[in-house]
Amino acid sequence: MKCKKLAAVICALAVIGAAAVSAADTRSLQHADFLNQTDFLLKGDSPTAAFDMDCNDKVNAMDLVMMKRIELAENVRYRDSVFDSVSVEKDIVFSQTKDYQDNSIDLALDLYQPESDSAAYRPAVIFVHGGGMYTGSKDSEWDPLVSLATDLARKGYVCLSIDYRLNPEWEATGAFNETMKNAAEDVASAVNWVRANADTYRINADYIALAGYSAGAEIVDNLYFSDRLVNAADFDKQGIRAVISISGNRLFFDSSACSGDPHTKCLILHGDADTINPYSDAEKFLAQLGAQGEMQTLSGNSHFWTETDEQQLFLKHHITDFLIRNLFANYAEGE
Repeated sequence: MKCKKLAAVICALAVIGAAAVSAADTRSLQHADFLNQTDFLLKGDSPTAAFDMDCNDKVNAMDLVMMKRIELAENVRYRDSVFDSVSVEKDIVFSQTKDYQDNSIDLALDLYQPESDSAAYRPAVIFVHGGGMYTGSKDSEWDPLVSLATDLARKGYVCLSIDYRLNPEWEATGAFNETMKNAAEDVASAVNWVRANADTYRINADYIALAGYSAGAEIVDNLYFSDRLVNAADFDKQGIRAVISISGNRLFFDSSACSGDPHTKCLILHGDADTINPYSDAEKFLAQLGAQGEMQTLSGNSHFWTETDEQQLFLKHHITDFLIRNLFANYAEGE
């Protein structure tokens, strides 16, 4: 069904009356407290402008209002740094498993959230670090994800930077597939942990993004867009609305994106001077994604993103814009 010329004032009324909307109409309104996430929509001047909202799918009116208000307003949550400080809860164990030597280990995450935030349900971004699947951690100084998690938390998101199983011997033993499978299972466990603890940390589990750098990007890309790493029956991808791939590679196990919601988009961020994961592989990944992919290129940039302010600003700008356009775009089932 096409939605044409939805007046923002009508959409705002839909937000206010969201408690009366049935679960069959849209899955994002199953939590009445979700309204608190959009407090800023109901403050200040009432929206009066009408917008052309042509679309090929029926879109949740609340999401449309959110995106339009963010686009037009100043100093708004999710786009701007509306919080002065961020709290970090370190080393939360989210999984107990076996490492590559069959030793029992705990996997932990660091949780970033804005201080003095009263919103009841907030979107979450799960970050997966780089390091070739043999080194690195959730708080590596050379990894851009800590800075990105802090930036997004100041904008109102809950961010989680996770550890996963590494194998420093995978190249020597030819264990690439097994190592990536283990890492993907750990990311899936982190998503399941978010769902199980959503009420405790005031997270809306219907609004999750996956983001990875380098090997972490390869893990999240292949986890979401392929079913070859984690069995579809063991990992529900519903609620994962956006994927962000920083200096990643391509889909290793499928020739094209074959899994997940076809409306879930992937942002590829890459430097055209990357000699570790060549730019040509990013272009190949973009082709594999088809309409689900978009790419932003930093000319002259290598594999790394923590050396200059320009690199950091490039990532923060494009990630913020991408999440606004895609994380909140809710496509309801049916007509």
